[in-house]
Amino acid sequence: MSEARVGRRWRDPLIALVVLVVLLATIGLTAPPAGAFLPDPPGRPAGGPGSLGPCGKTESVAINEYDFLKQVWVFQPTGTAAAPTGGTCGDAERPGVFLAHGYFGILPGLYQDLIDHLVSNGHVVVFANYEIIPLFEHQYNVVDHGFAQGAEMSGRIDLDNVGFAGHSFGGGMTPWLVQQADARGWGSESLWAVLMAPYFSYLTGSGPIDLPDHARVQVIGFDWDFVVDNRVGIELFESFDIPDAQKDHITLRGELYAFKAVLAPHTVPNTGIDGLNALDFYGLYRNIDVLSSCAREGVGCGTDLTYMGLWSNGHPLKPATVSDNPADLGPFSLQECWFPTNPRPCP
Repeated sequence: MSEARVGRRWRDPLIALVVLVVLLATIGLTAPPAGAFLPDPPGRPAGGPGSLGPCGKTESVAINEYDFLKQVWVFQPTGTAAAPTGGTCGDAERPGVFLAHGYFGILPGLYQDLIDHLVSNGHVVVFANYEIIPLFEHQYNVVDHGFAQGAEMSGRIDLDNVGFAGHSFGGGMTPWLVQQADARGWGSESLWAVLMAPYFSYLTGSGPIDLPDHARVQVIGFDWDFVVDNRVGIELFESFDIPDAQKDHITLRGELYAFKAVLAPHTVPNTGIDGLNALDFYGLYRNIDVLSSCAREGVGCGTDLTYMGLWSNGHPLKPATVSDNPADLGPFSLQECWFPTNPRPCP
């Protein structure tokens, strides 16, 4: 083959490419938007439920007076901005959230983004840890007394309007903690609780679980939970003696899409371990914001809790399953509902 023909083989495609680029520019076509082929998962909402609020934060910590080996943390909102939870961030009274951690999540840093989200929207957050020993009644009492101590430390919690959030072992103790709060007279105007992947619930008997008539509850499960059987949360949900209209069972579902993953394991709330993803923003933060607003103000009670946001190309993330008759969608777990250490029946 002649040298001239070889040169032409390379020259002709180059000329064609230049002509194509000029033609596209002439008729006004642009390159595909960033992320069209490899989209990003849904990010934090820019406004409304699930979004960061304007409040600053202070933190204090003290020894738990019930158990001198454990601590109580109090996180409080600061600033003059209008808080999404009403009033201003620096008001003398703010609604409170009492957070009960999972079995090995003894430091608030493992839940820091959830804490920061709640405080930014105007909640005071109390976090009380417990020792990792199988003495359930002691552990429950350490947290309960820690919550009461944290309320005193703050001096700002509107104890007529309180919420509880619990994860794993802390989720299992949350029904009992709510009962103790009610016995103190807390939550007389609004009382809500969210149980995230709850572990076995002790000190609540084996039958119906009595909650205040006006309480509102969310039980949130994860469909890739290999640690705790989702049937534990289902049984608790079905046992709460409040109307279906005041409780929701929500199953968050993982998704693999466009070579990326949004996972739904047991540790979704532990952003100190798993980092942040759309299930934190929409499945936890947004749903908790809606629950708090609904309980306190009667606002947003009809919000679609299945919505999990949009990928950057407009594809909706797999919706959550919300049901009054939930089914177990999860895998076999390390702590199955029928284990003899579960004092409650298994559905």
